[in-house]
This record gives sequence, C-alpha cells and structure tokens, in this order.
Amino acid sequence: VASGQELMAHCHQQARNCLEMEPLGTLELRQVVLLRWLTIQDALQAVDLASTRNVTEEEFSNIFLTALEGVEPSQVLHLCQDEDLSKFRQRVDVSARRVFAEIVQALKRAPPSEDKEATTPEQAVTSPKASESRARSPFSPSGSTSWRSQSPKSASPWRRKSGCHELASGSSTVRSGQTTIPLAKVLSAFGSMAPREGFRAWSTRSLLAFNELVFMLHPDAPARNLRGPIGRDEFFRAVVLFNGNEEEAFEWFDAVSGTQNSPTLAASALQRRALGRPRLEGTVDAGPCLTPEEVVVRLVSVWGDLSAAFGLRPTQPGKRLHSRDWRPTKDEWLRAIRGKLGRHLMEEKDARVEAEHLAALPQPMDQLFPNLCDRLLIPKVVWLPNELIVIRYSLYQNGFWGPGGPPMQDTASSGGAGGRNTKFSLGRKPFIAALEPDQFTPEKEIASIKVTHRAPVDPQARCATTYLRAPPRGEGNTTRWLLQLFSSDDGMTPLAPVSLPLHIQVAVKGPSSPSWLQASHVTHDSLTLEWPSSLHDGGAPVERYEVAIFEAPHVQKASNTSLAIENACWAANTMETWFSVTKLASDTRYVVHVRAWNKAGPGGWSEPVYFITGPALPGRVAPPQVSSVDRCSVLLKWQPCADFRTTHYAIQVVPLQRFTPRVSPEASARNTPRIQDLLPPTIQDMPSADTAGVVEVLSNACYCFKVRAHNESGHGSWSGPSERVMTLPGPPHPPEAPQILQATQDRIHVRWSFPTNNGASEVTGYVVLAVCEGSGTTVRMEVSSADAVWVCGLQGNTHYSVMVAAVNEVGTGSYSRVTEVVTGPVAPEPPTQVERLCIDAEAVSVCWEPPLNNGGSKIICYQVLAKPPEPFKSVELAVPSGPEGPTSVQFPRLAGGVKYKVSVRAETSGGLSAPSEAMDLVVACAAPEPPETPPYVRGDITPSTVALRWDPPLDTGGCRIEHYEVLLAASESGAIDPIRRPDKVLRTLRCRECTITVDRLEHYRWYQFAVRAENSKGWGRLTAWSAPVRTAASAPGVPRPPRTLKVTARSVEIEWDPPDSDVPLIEYEVWSGVAEASPPLVPRAGLRNRTLRTVFRVTGLAQMTRYQFRVRARNSAGWSAWSGCSEPRRTSDACSQEDFRVSIVKKYGGTVTSAWRAFDRDGDGVVSREEFCVAFDKAGMGAAVPMEHRLKLFAEADEKGCGRLTYREFAQSFAPYKATPGLARHLMPEVPEEQRQEVTEVICHGRSNTGGSIRRSRVELSVERLTTPRSRLRRSQSEGSFSDSGSTVMSEFFFGGDALGKQQGRERVSESFPYGPRSRRHSSKDSLCGSESREGSPGSLISGCEPATLPEREPSLASFMSIRPRRRSPAEATQRLGRKCQLHV
Repeated sequence: VASGQELMAHCHQQARNCLEMEPLGTLELRQVVLLRWLTIQDALQAVDLASTRNVTEEEFSNIFLTALEGVEPSQVLHLCQDEDLSKFRQRVDVSARRVFAEIVQALKRAPPSEDKEATTPEQAVTSPKASESRARSPFSPSGSTSWRSQSPKSASPWRRKSGCHELASGSSTVRSGQTTIPLAKVLSAFGSMAPREGFRAWSTRSLLAFNELVFMLHPDAPARNLRGPIGRDEFFRAVVLFNGNEEEAFEWFDAVSGTQNSPTLAASALQRRALGRPRLEGTVDAGPCLTPEEVVVRLVSVWGDLSAAFGLRPTQPGKRLHSRDWRPTKDEWLRAIRGKLGRHLMEEKDARVEAEHLAALPQPMDQLFPNLCDRLLIPKVVWLPNELIVIRYSLYQNGFWGPGGPPMQDTASSGGAGGRNTKFSLGRKPFIAALEPDQFTPEKEIASIKVTHRAPVDPQARCATTYLRAPPRGEGNTTRWLLQLFSSDDGMTPLAPVSLPLHIQVAVKGPSSPSWLQASHVTHDSLTLEWPSSLHDGGAPVERYEVAIFEAPHVQKASNTSLAIENACWAANTMETWFSVTKLASDTRYVVHVRAWNKAGPGGWSEPVYFITGPALPGRVAPPQVSSVDRCSVLLKWQPCADFRTTHYAIQVVPLQRFTPRVSPEASARNTPRIQDLLPPTIQDMPSADTAGVVEVLSNACYCFKVRAHNESGHGSWSGPSERVMTLPGPPHPPEAPQILQATQDRIHVRWSFPTNNGASEVTGYVVLAVCEGSGTTVRMEVSSADAVWVCGLQGNTHYSVMVAAVNEVGTGSYSRVTEVVTGPVAPEPPTQVERLCIDAEAVSVCWEPPLNNGGSKIICYQVLAKPPEPFKSVELAVPSGPEGPTSVQFPRLAGGVKYKVSVRAETSGGLSAPSEAMDLVVACAAPEPPETPPYVRGDITPSTVALRWDPPLDTGGCRIEHYEVLLAASESGAIDPIRRPDKVLRTLRCRECTITVDRLEHYRWYQFAVRAENSKGWGRLTAWSAPVRTAASAPGVPRPPRTLKVTARSVEIEWDPPDSDVPLIEYEVWSGVAEASPPLVPRAGLRNRTLRTVFRVTGLAQMTRYQFRVRARNSAGWSAWSGCSEPRRTSDACSQEDFRVSIVKKYGGTVTSAWRAFDRDGDGVVSREEFCVAFDKAGMGAAVPMEHRLKLFAEADEKGCGRLTYREFAQSFAPYKATPGLARHLMPEVPEEQRQEVTEVICHGRSNTGGSIRRSRVELSVERLTTPRSRLRRSQSEGSFSDSGSTVMSEFFFGGDALGKQQGRERVSESFPYGPRSRRHSSKDSLCGSESREGSPGSLISGCEPATLPEREPSLASFMSIRPRRRSPAEATQRLGRKCQLHV
C-alpha cells in the first residue's frame, strides 16, 4: 500500500496533468477505440476484459491506449489537433481516467436532495425524454446526471473554467489498482458514447450480420431455443457490444416487450419485430414504410435469394432469361413480403401496405436495390467516414439473385472453391475491397491495384458475413467508392474480380441534435443554458453550437426542422456546451433551441425547452416612520411598493455610534472609537408584505432605519434613513465575540471584553453559555468579572457555540456574537462495512469504510488484524490512511482453509478506536508453504547415503500434504553462502513422510538439499537450501602388488604405490608368507607388519625360501582390500652384515643391552676380539657366520682400531640407529611426527606374532616424550624419573666417568634409571654379588677422556633395592621402556 506522501504526490501529479491537457470528449474516446477494432466486443476481448466482473483504472485506460498501438498518425489526424502521437496518447490516458473517476463518483453519489429554493414548473426546463432515459441509465444511478451542477460552467462531464478542468463530481482521486468498477458500468460508458441510430437501422444491420438476432446474444450457443426469454441486462450487453446506444437499448426493450421496465423479453418476439415491424411507436422509427434497402435485407434473411422470394423459376433452354430491368408485380411483392412457412416476414395487413408501396416504385430491379449486387449485400448505400459496414457475401453459383434471376457475370475460369457447382476461382485468401471509381478500370492490370481497405472472406463458407471500416472522407463532403469481391492467394494482391461492383457513398452530414438541454439560473432578464456534446458529429468535428431563443407564440406552430433563425429574438454561436443569455424581457415566456454545426452544415435543432423570466425588480420605497420606541424594540411604518408583485420587505437597522453614550471603563479610556466597537448594521426580514413591523434593537442606543421591497426576481434599493431614535435604558449591550484561548477534550479557556454600553447602570456579572451543536445541550456559567475562565463539563470532539452576555441591575443583556469552537479529538469510532475483495490464497484483500466519526482528527492509519486459531500466527498490518472512500489492503499469504477473524481499528491523534465487527474470512485452498526448516541430517552419514529430516509446513494450504519433493544439488565447498544458490539440480526424490534416505551419492562429496510440499492444489515453494553436507570417505582403494627392491638371506625390502583415498592414509599393513600356487583372497598364515611408509624391509625370513608379499592401507573409513600377491621372491643364501647384526640381537634377548651382556663375558666393560668371535659360536651361529665375516664385523665396529669394543661402539654397530651424544631430553630438538613414527616402527620391528596385533601404545608414548622439547611436554609422573640430575648422570655414564668403581657407577646409574639387573640366562645359579659384577651397567672407561667427578651422596634405599632381583611395577616397566628408547636413539 502506498504511503501517504506517495499518494499525495500521485494526486498532485495527476492534477497537474489534468490542468495542462484539454480532455477528449466521449465521442472522440469512442472513435479512438474504433480506430483499431470493429466493435466494442473486439476491444474488450483484445485486453482480456470480456469475461471479467470488475475493471480497475489501469485496465480501463488500457482499453484506449491499446487501441492506439500500431495506428498511423494520419488515422488520428482529425483527433490529435496538430500534436504528436505521444502527447495524444497522454491526453487519451488522462481523458480515460476522468471517465473512470466519473463512473466511480456516480456509483458513490447519494440521491440528490431537493433544492432549498422552490422552482416553478417552467423553471425545471429539462426534456421529458431526456429525464426518463437518464433515470433508466445505469451510468447515472438514482436518476441524477453525472454532469449536472449548480455551476453555470459545468454542463459537460468536465468543468471548463479559465482553462482549468476538474471533475464535475468533486476532487476525489481514485488510487490506481485499488478501486474497481463493474464491467456493466464500463459497457454503460461505451453505450452512452454511441450515437443513436433507431431500431430500424439497428435491426437491419443486425439481421444482415447474424440473420437470427438470438445468435448475437449467444454466439456460442446457436442451438438455443428462439422462444426462450431474454434478460434486460443480457439485451443491453449485446446491443452495446455491437456498437449500440445504451438508452436506445432500454427503449427498444420496453417497446418490444410492451411493458415498462419488463425484466424479460421473448426471443421470438424480438425476431418477429425486427423482421416485420421495425417501426416502434413513440420513437424516431415511427416513420413511413420500409425502404427498398431495408426490404431486400429482410427478403434475403427469410428466403435466402430473390428467386425464392419472388417465385422465379429457372428458365428453360431456349427461353429468354429475366433481365435486370424486370419489375415485380404487386402479387409477387405480396408473396415475398408475407414470408414462408416457419419464417413469416410481415402480417397480412402490413404486407399489403408495403406491397402496394413497393409495386408503385418506378425503378427497375437493378436500380431498386442499390445496396445489392450479384454476390454482395449491405444495409445501406450512404455511410459516414470510418463507420462499420456489415457485408454479407454469397459464393453460390447464382449469388443473391438465385437460379431464376438474371445471368451471372463470367468473371473467371471454372474449377474454384466455393459453393455447389461453382464455376469461378476464389484462390486461398479472397477479400472484399473498397476502391475508388478510377482505381479499377479495364485498361489497368488487376495485379497493379493497391488495396488499402479490405475485408477477408472465407472461401469455404457458402454465405457469410464480414466487416469493413468505411474509408475516410475525401476533399469534399461526399466521395464515391466501389465494393467488389476479388480472388487472391495472399489476401493482399487481387487476381480477378468475382462479383460486380457495388457503389457506395462516404458522406459527411450534420451533427446530431444536442440532448438533455437544461436552463438554470433563470432571472428577470437572464438565464444559463447547458447541454452535453452531440453524440454523433456526422463524420466531421463539431465546429460550433448555435443557440436561438424565440418568444413562445412565434414557434408554437413550427417544427424543429422549420425554425427560421431570423425570427429569433436572441441568437448566438459558441464553442462551449454552455451559454449565458442576458438582456431578456421580464415576465415573458421563451423557448430555447440548440443545434451543432460541422463541415457539412448544421444538424437538427434540439427539443424545445420553455421558461418564463421573472418579474421586474421592485422600486425604491419612501423612508419609514417611527411609531413607538421601547427598551429593545421599535415600531416602524412605511408606504407600500405597488405593481411589482412584492412578496415581503426587509428593514436595515443602522446603529449610530456618535450618539450612543460610552459608560464602560474600557470604552471611556479611549478618545476615538474603533471600528470593533461599532455594531454592524443588521437586516431583519418581515414575514409578510405588510407595511408595518417591529424591529429588535439594543437598549440605551441611537438608531436609524431603512426599508426595501422583495419579489421573485430579487429586491429593490434601500430607502432613505428614518429619523434618529434613542432607546430607553435597560440591560447592557453584548460584549464582543469571545476569544477561545485553548480547547482540550473536555473544557475550553474563554476570554471576552467589556461591553461598549452598560445600559446606563454598572455591570455586575457575566453569563458564559456553550451550546452543543446538534443535541442543543448547554453549559451555563456565571462569573462576576471579565477575567478569562475555564468552561468545563464539555464533550470531546464536539462543536460548541460560545457566547457571553453582561448582567446589570436591570437584567441580563443580549448575548454576543457566537464563537465556534471544537473540543479536542477523541478516539474514533470503529471502521464499518469490512468486506472481502479477493479470497485467493496468494492475494487476500479486504476493504472497509472509514469511521462515521473520526473523533475530530485526521485518521493516521488503520490497524488490520487477521486472527486465526492456534497454532497459526496472527497477521497485523498498518495501512496508511487514504482519501475519502473505501480503503483496502492486501494481506501477505494466509493459511489456506483456515478461518480468520478480520477486524480493523482506526488510529488518530485522539487514540485508537475499538475493533470493528469481526468478519469471518476463510481463505481458499492453495499450494502449501515451504516446510518450516530446510532438510537436516538425522543420523549417520555413509559414503553413499545421507538420512534427512525436516519439519512439516505450518501452512498446508488448507489441504492434506500428499508428497514431498527433495532436490539434490552438488556444492563446491562446505562454506554456507545464503546468497548463492546451486547452479544445477542433480535429481529429485519424492516421499510421503518428513524423512528420507538419499542414496546413490558419491563418497566424500559436498551436497545441498531443499524440499517442497505438494497438496491437491499443486506444489509449494522451496525451502532454503540446507547447509552443505559431505558424505563419508570410503575405504582406500586396493593397492597394487608390491615390488621387490633388495633381497638378502633373512630380509626382503619391498615398495608399493599409495592407493586412491578420499582422506589421508593412516598406515599400511604388510603381509609376508611362503609363496603358494593359488593364494587365498585374504591371507591366513604369515607375518604381518605395519608401517607409515611405502617402503618396508621384511626381516626374520628363512634362507633360500620363496616368499610372497601383500599390502593393504587404512584411513579413517577403514581398511582397504588386500592387494594382489607380489611376484614370488626367493631369499638368498648369503647373509648380509645387517642380517648378522639382527640375528645376534635377536638371539640374545632382542635388545642391544642384552646382546652386550652376552658378548662381555667377563664383565669388564669392553669386548675383545676373541670374545666377539666366541659369542657367535655360543649363539649357535658358528656355521652360519664364517670367521672372516666375524672379523670384518669387529673391524667395522672398532673405529679406533684398539682391538676392543666399548658399549658405544657396540651399540652403534648393532643398533638400527646410531647412538647420539644428546640423550638428555632437554637437549634434544623437536622431532617431526613422521620421524617419530619411523622410530616407533624400528623399535617394534619383528615383535608381532603372525596374525597378531602390535601393542604400540607404550612405545609411542615413550617416543613422544623423548622427542618433544621440555617446554612443550606436559609435566607427568615420569618427569621425576627423567630429571636433570638423571640426565647428567647419563651423560657422565656414556661420555665421562673413569675414576669411579664399578659398584659406585652401578649405584649412580641405578638411582637415575631404577630398573633391576636381570640375571644371566646361561647361569641362573650365580650369587647376587657375582651377578652384580657380571650384570653391571655398561658404564666402562673410555681412553682419552678425563674422569668426571660425581658429587658425594649417601646411599639411599633405592640404590640397595635396585640391585635386588624383584618384580617390576607398571611405572617401572614404563621407565625401563623409555630407557630402551634412549639407548636406541
């Protein structure tokens, strides 16, 4: 709804457009519509309004604007008045909107009240026929005309005053798109624009077009019973749609039915009346007999052709044919006019009269019917420019003459399409053309003729009707044209003539006579005439109007056509549709006539309007005489005024301030009187024509008096003044009119002045009186001084008349002049007449009338509430207040099938009104609203499925939800973008519940979903797209079979390619087993190892054995399938040094420390060459490792070549990772995650059983602690064990101490690394001391290093307990595992 500012701007802009443009008349607007379309019905069908019930302002204006589309400027040259087409379109739009506003105001207008001044029958000067037709017209209800007004310049639908054009019915503006009018009123507007043509002409045109008039009423139901009834509105609609006049339609309906205001009419009676008795009594058709043009149309309508009508038989071969100059006899005419069985034309009495009249005509047959040729028939010969020509054509072989008529013209060769036994060619698209006489001659080629006016012809129809617009007029008033049927293939180029030419005339005639002539403001010597524009301009624009006034005796015996303008007592010409006449004789009877002129000359005179001027004004009366004087009255007498038909007298009371004493303090303080102190002269009318009367005056004042006479025409001049008189002392004079200082809702603040005359005694008080307008209730207040007072006890928003009177010892004086005041506003009354306009679910509109009482202030807005039952939400709208009249609002979508209670409240500055009476509103069922929420995930997400759920829509449209449709679209990422929508919908799924599992999805891909609901009315709107949802990742793809890189006797190094995976891989599992001919899909026996790398060395294999390897990968989704087996690979018979090292470590417990204890047999902290070689024999590897390999391994480990190995050298040779000096945790840098995993794999290498799982949690925890800087490692229980002192002891143990004894070194190391010494496997019976000496820590002396001095420390309990063999606790086992990790690093 537009705001108040927008609405005012729209009104001002529309007013400016109206001021700048001269509006088109109704005749011009109708011509605009018929520029493009043949009938009004075609115009309404073109803009899709033929079947609607209500029309808006935009749609009404679009009827005229659409007619101008595709129109050449030359076609509107006679209408646009030398302006371009764009400005003319704007002028057409403004004029159409004026007509729309006029219709709206006519619908709102109440029945007009009677004039206050009585009018004589002679002054009600409207035509009886015009008044009767206006009373029946639906365009102006209640019998009032839309253009009638008291203003002398408002005779037409527009007021024409100083170039300003306003709506005659008021200045109310209709908002575009808000106000509608019924289609019947639109048809009435077009019907009022159409010219009057008479029932004879209309019936002739309609019979030629439809043959049966009922087909005009029901073109889609030709089988309708012709004897059925026809409604009044049905007949009115059919006449107007076929370009008829609305007033004539009602006149014809009443005349044919024979009853005034009859509701129905028999269709058969209308058909009989149109055929045989078209002369309606009391109308313009009640003239002479039918003309031959009208007769031949009815003969063809009844008989089909003239041979059947006159009984002409086909001539026999060898006999003479009937010639074109053949003349029918009276009996032949009588036979034809009677009609045939089942289709009577005229009654016997009328048929004999018409037959005698037609038989006496001297013209032969070919000249008797000028509107007929062999194949063409039209209603008449003379046409107005651009008038609609109805043409009936016959494609039978003999045309309208029939087989007994004169021979047909041989126009073309045989073999064409058409009626039965035709011998002429029509082509695919024949047409009827209107040509000028010199345009088609035998010397010219037919193909060179340029046809601009043509009507299409259906070659398959035997006899049909077509329409053609009459050509425009030429230079003169009359031009001649030819109508002829041509064959054609393209509908534009003529090939050959098929019929004889039919001559027509396009002529301009005088305009139609003005109707509804009205005379107003009749005085003794003047009057004002008003009339509407002529309904028909006669084919040329109306140039002027001629007004003639005659004295009644001169025109009593003269008709309207024989009036002589030279006998008029007053005549004038005007361009307007109103005129003011002056200088008439008084008390005289006149008659007025008006006619219009155009290029062709004058039209007919209007119907006479009689009026009588009033009597002459009275003369001057002699001065009155004073008979007696009292306190407040004076008796006067005067001489009568004779011979002027005096009705009454009026007396003027003139106060004389100069002779009136001033006794009030305020008046005495001034030296010179002000004009405010002087009482104005008053005029008192005497009730009768008596020559004496009592005049009311004030006491203690000086007066003089004047008198004048009144009659019907007015009043005379004032007489001379009477003698001065002084009234007796009495009550004080009234004060000046009181002033209202402030007005609230229930009281007013009043102030007044002292009276100028106190009546010769002191003023003792004042009386303040507030009289309520309407009810008459008074609020009286007495005060003692003239100070301002508050008058309380008033009603809000009420009109009061406030007056003050002064009081003295004599009494209360007269009240002062009244001051009008309205108390403060109150809350308005509720709006009324809340009604529904549209109940469509998508556009629910309601309208209401403003409150009858707005509470005294302008309505700011309306609060419209639509309250539904639970659980639906109420809808409340604030509608800005519009102009006077019904206000409407369109709700947003409401729930379908739900019962709402709609109420309206008005809001003003005085408050909010009570709700109006609730209106029940049930919205029609419609498509449902979207579900409440977009689809969301309701369960687990798999790689190919997603389970969704959504909440059902709150508004189901009033019907049960039948289906849900889920739309699936791919998303580029997981980011939520509320603006961007998916470009393409992949597929849709349907379900009946609010849950669905979407399958066949691609793994690890983003998707978005939307859903909509369906009921019996259709599909609703989509929800918003859901947040992107990613499907779960799938297990990795199957790796390819691994490839062998390096083979030894006890190990094989393999590599493989990473498989495809949606997410990063976590680890690999490598299976190794003895080669089989047909390996199973899932390996069973064998060795399994896990790694993070794609290269792995499988150890612990047997020599000279064929092995196969398989790999599988794991990600967050699980394990992949096993790869195919690698190519079988046999281990070699030669062991590598690495094999030797691994075997030795494995033989002696699996750790470097245990292997060191086995090699250092004597426990001196070093291993000699002999001990090194013997250790292989003790391990049972004497045969496997030759002596030369042993010596080579020892030489590689002995870096310094001193012949003995320290623990450091031994560990560097036999450990997978070389020993490093930075064993303390606080000295180590941060190690990446990948390297930590490699360390873990090396530590756990070979420690899993076949098919078992590796327990790696403790190893991984130890590696993490050792490879993380202290600043990032959380403080834990194990941190106390790996303290700084312990790290220092470790450093000294590995890189320092040579002066300490073995026992003290063992104690220090045991305190820092409290794990118990393990007894030797080969000698479990050794004593504690022997075991201690042999199982001491590997802290031997290193040559070339100074001994480090350790701080003295008392032996602790832990030092003694550490050397005892005991069962370790879980914490100690973890610490020992950390110790192993350090040694490996």
